[in-house]
Amino acid sequence: FDEASGTYPLTEDVVEFQEGCPSLPGSGDVNGDSQVDLTDLQEAAKHVASALIPKCVLFAADLDANGVLDAADLAMLQIIVQE
Repeated sequence: FDEASGTYPLTEDVVEFQEGCPSLPGSGDVNGDSQVDLTDLQEAAKHVASALIPKCVLFAADLDANGVLDAADLAMLQIIVQE
């Protein structure tokens, strides 16, 4: 994750991980409908306590790019949804 630009660099690993996922990394668009809204927040929240998080959910909802979907990501996603 490149903190200066707020994006993931498109390395081979990122492209391989993203393959098959409808959303960009850290976009917040969990359901892949090209919008970040309450539905995305609800979908991400369903998986926070789960040991098995679908890779595309983690890919889109891991807003702090630490490899974990947690309360911090939900808090950031909630701010985006409220804007």
